[in-house]
Amino acid sequence: MDHELLISKFKSANTGISGSDEYLNCSVVALVLTDGTPQFLFEKRAEGTRQGGEISFPGGVIDTSIDKSPYDAALREVEEETGISPEMFSKLLPLDTIISPMGALVHPFAGFVQGVKEKDIVIDELEISEVFTIPLSFFIDKEPQIYHVKLTVNPSSADDDGRIIELLPSKKLNLPPMYHKPWGNMLHRVYYYKTDFGPIWGLTARIIFDFMKRIK
Repeated sequence: MDHELLISKFKSANTGISGSDEYLNCSVVALVLTDGTPQFLFEKRAEGTRQGGEISFPGGVIDTSIDKSPYDAALREVEEETGISPEMFSKLLPLDTIISPMGALVHPFAGFVQGVKEKDIVIDELEISEVFTIPLSFFIDKEPQIYHVKLTVNPSSADDDGRIIELLPSKKLNLPPMYHKPWGNMLHRVYYYKTDFGPIWGLTARIIFDFMKRIK
């Protein structure tokens, strides 16, 4: 491959997040009802579902068989979970992408809706037990509490019977001894807001924090 051809391969390439297709890609919408006092619309996940009882924004996994983009997935998930259709949005704008240490690539959006009130929401009762609103002003006046968890990389795991499963054969690969056992002690921030409806924490709290930085 000659010099110019080699360079052309990089000039024409779009940059992005390396290995993004290896993550669980999700879209989440920080949904704001803007009639009167602007309010975030939250969901409480139904018991028996993944993360049952937790408070979140509408959202879910991007289905590449029907979603052409994270934007399309965001619109679909909101309509499925709340009944708010795409034409009811005045704006749907991207926020910063979040790379979760748990293996998810999260595409958050700020969604602004006029003419819809909490009583108009039609929930998917298989996934959502209730919805409620909290004014944006609550979060303007309230900083999140910040905690930490420690993340460690483990080259092996144990099955249900206690048998060790070697995920990365560090010794066979002749990697340095430090990688023959768990390594890394990275502290990961966990954001937390205390509300009358229950704790809002983790990814949802992080999205709120990022949203509020834009308007403060």
